[in-house]
Amino acid sequence: MRTLFSVIAGLAFFLYGIDLLSALLGRMAGGRLQERLDRIASTDGQRYWYGALTTVLFQSSSATTVLLVSMASAGLVTATEAFSFTLGANLGAVSTGWIAAVRITIIGLPLFIVGVVGRFFSTRAARRDLFSFCIGLGLILFGLDLMGQGMEAIHESGDVTAFFARFAVSRSAGGLILAALSGVVFTALVQSSTATAAIVIAGAASGIFSLHLSCALMLGATLGTTITALIASINTGSAGRRTAAMHFALNIVGFFGGLLAFYPLMHLITASTATAGIGVAVATYMTLHKVLLTAGIFPFRRRFAERIARLIPDRFPGVHERLSVRPLPYDAPDEAVIAEFRRDIALFMRYLRDLFAFSIVVSLKRKESPLFAKIEQYEQIIDQGHKKLVRIIHEQSHRNRQDLWLYLKMSDEAESMADHLKSIAKYGIRLRERSAEPQALERLLIHTAHRRVFTLFHRVCLCGHFHAGDLAACDEAEREIRRHKRELMLTITEARAPLEPDAILELADILSEHSKINHSVKRVLQANLDHLEGRGIFRYRHEKVSCPPAG
Repeated sequence: MRTLFSVIAGLAFFLYGIDLLSALLGRMAGGRLQERLDRIASTDGQRYWYGALTTVLFQSSSATTVLLVSMASAGLVTATEAFSFTLGANLGAVSTGWIAAVRITIIGLPLFIVGVVGRFFSTRAARRDLFSFCIGLGLILFGLDLMGQGMEAIHESGDVTAFFARFAVSRSAGGLILAALSGVVFTALVQSSTATAAIVIAGAASGIFSLHLSCALMLGATLGTTITALIASINTGSAGRRTAAMHFALNIVGFFGGLLAFYPLMHLITASTATAGIGVAVATYMTLHKVLLTAGIFPFRRRFAERIARLIPDRFPGVHERLSVRPLPYDAPDEAVIAEFRRDIALFMRYLRDLFAFSIVVSLKRKESPLFAKIEQYEQIIDQGHKKLVRIIHEQSHRNRQDLWLYLKMSDEAESMADHLKSIAKYGIRLRERSAEPQALERLLIHTAHRRVFTLFHRVCLCGHFHAGDLAACDEAEREIRRHKRELMLTITEARAPLEPDAILELADILSEHSKINHSVKRVLQANLDHLEGRGIFRYRHEKVSCPPAG
């Protein structure tokens, strides 16, 4: 009983360490993640190795894959790009086997102590994250060490060893299939192939598992680990489900391909690692299997991903083009600089077009609330793009100030509209939490405000129609939204109000955000009219900066 408790305690420490590292990985993935990925992982080959390195550092291919599911769902990466990361994560998963095989687990407890003491005395966030990493890795190694000690004690009883000897994997294809399925089930239960690898290698080193049985269990673990990503993708968008499906399909291929190639590989392993020890032999099998799988799929990764994508259509595809504001040479021609600014602003507006659609969908349909993650990401993309454009415009300050001011103004208003659209979605989610189906008044007011504002946005910001008559249309839309909001708020005083007071306030906030977007559209229109008509702009000291008339 005590030996079993040692194994369970070791597994608990191991899983808790992985959980700590997974949380740390999630925190580190925040902020400007898309910008970082574009810089350090811009090709499929780089994504492959980056996925492998991340899994080696954080000791969990499941955590890496779950993060990829959420990233794909939020629009940070496409499902095809996420698949390249997934291939690398599959290769990186073998690192736990090698850690257990070479017996470096003795440093686990000292590493944990260093992490705890260092985190306690650290004040900087970066150092605290480093010591948190030491804590998580120390718990993983300490858990591995406990499991190894427990397995050695279990082996001394002899009963458990005799039970597993019945599988006869080395002589029976049926035993191979049964052992592989056992690995699938166990890994699905603990949701960690690295935990399975730790237990299997500890059992193999203790003599409980034979080499063939150990490798068969690890073959099953490659399929069982997909359950975590599948669960994580349930409430995500189609891109997240595609990423999880690709991970599952990849490991289905690995599982059945591994069954067919099992005995030839085992013959090669036994011949090449005869004197290295059974732990090294199991780790070698894991590595060889993963290398063959990922190297075999990598040349066909895009075709493989496209086949899976057809099975899971994207209901809300959004913008496919990445928003990457590029730096411009100091001596670039004015026409090239203006064309680049126009391209960036046009892409800003296309992102806003999708945000309009996403915000009204989330506001009216409770089941689409996971789409809010994509809304947040789009808002962040526009915000970061605006900051980049401001820096580039500042670097180009030697050029025509009127042109620079125009695109700076349009970028600023685009960033403001993205923030208001995100707020509309947030208030809409609160409304749907109160009542799953929108009432007639909610639907009427949201649709009316959305139609009026989006019509003007489409005409001015997307199509580029800049006419003075549209200023009156913006004023009329503003008066209508204000009138609807005023009438809505007056219903609070009625004995039989059509909505609950809290719902009325949320709906009034939605109308207010539409009004603010309408203001931004009007400012974009006015800025372009001033530019086209050759009017000057005023600086903060009332200094007028004029420009030649258009044309």
